[in-house]
Amino acid sequence: MAFLNNVYTVFEQVMVLAVIVAVGFFGDRFGYFTERAARLCNNLLFYVITPCVIVNSFLSVEYTRQSAGGFFAAFGCAMVFHAIAAILSCFLFNRADDDKSKIYKFATVYGNTGYMGLPLAGAVMQAVAGNSEIGIFYCSAAVAAFNLFCFTHGVWLMSGKDGKSKFNFSKLIINPGMLSVIVGLPLFLFSVKLIPLFSQPINHLASMNTPLAMVMFGTYLSKADFASAFKQKNIYITALLKLVVIPLSMIGLFRSCGITGNLLIVASVFVSAPSANNTVMFAAKYNRDTSLASQVCGFTSIISVLTMPACVAIAMMVA
Repeated sequence: MAFLNNVYTVFEQVMVLAVIVAVGFFGDRFGYFTERAARLCNNLLFYVITPCVIVNSFLSVEYTRQSAGGFFAAFGCAMVFHAIAAILSCFLFNRADDDKSKIYKFATVYGNTGYMGLPLAGAVMQAVAGNSEIGIFYCSAAVAAFNLFCFTHGVWLMSGKDGKSKFNFSKLIINPGMLSVIVGLPLFLFSVKLIPLFSQPINHLASMNTPLAMVMFGTYLSKADFASAFKQKNIYITALLKLVVIPLSMIGLFRSCGITGNLLIVASVFVSAPSANNTVMFAAKYNRDTSLASQVCGFTSIISVLTMPACVAIAMMVA
């Protein structure tokens, strides 16, 4: 009964986000807010709003040894998660042609930590602990780990056939996720409080993250070719690995290593998130199959409406 209650609690939060996604989906279908308009908003979300969400979370959490330790523990969990997933991907989908293989591998490793993980972690923690900021705070550490892997392993994976593609090391630091952590972490560690002239605009911009990200995502789903996706076995395998096998394995590993409480619950959110939007972005950048990338992201996102509540509920049971 407790498990079903936990599933319902998380499912309710996921469905709130799903309703906002539906607004974007039908907005695109009826031409009120199209995918083209959403793509024009992407830079605003990526370079302004999401960094404000992360910085605001640092400003909203009081510094204690426990909260600081939790942040670095969350970062460590996210690094372990990405490392294990990256190693596992080396042995997967090698029978598919090179172009498709890279899409499946990338989609298996990288989850929608920023656009979906941040708002859901906040919503779940608000429901469970009455404090949404602690969820965003811990998930911000996962965003930093995501960026470290995405701009090293992710670039290497998606670019070239020779395996000798050069990393752009500047992008390890000069990206919105890392820069916002670099700005926000000292504010948290030294208990700096910004004057309202700065803190209130940051808070207002941060509040746009969930509705804008979910509406934009809905427009992308509107263009996904699900009829084709349902016919491809490797998409099912990717979804099984990304949404069930890897998340449950990570939750078990983290719990066995002593990770408990709110940290384990938030970790279950970012390890069970569907394939990242970056799958499509990187596919476009490196001339991969963007149609396949969209199908994988769309398919895993829809299935995650069922799998994420179950994974998070399991974490709540053992936390």
